[in-house]
Amino acid sequence: TAPHKHEVETVLRAIMTTAIADADIADPDGVVRTLGSAWLAVLSAWVGGTLDTDEMAIDLTTAARLLLG
Repeated sequence: TAPHKHEVETVLRAIMTTAIADADIADPDGVVRTLGSAWLAVLSAWVGGTLDTDEMAIDLTTAARLLLG
């Protein structure tokens, strides 16, 4: 349901915000939003059976490296 989805997004956003708090990033909110979108996309692909957990990890690692340098 929407309230549960919002709660998960809030927790995920807090985790990522904390993780990058000390990094020198020009747009930390943008990075968090984009990583959250990537996380949701790979999660949806995993649920749909088009990605396995190893591919999820690769995609999320790639997204983080591209955004964070």
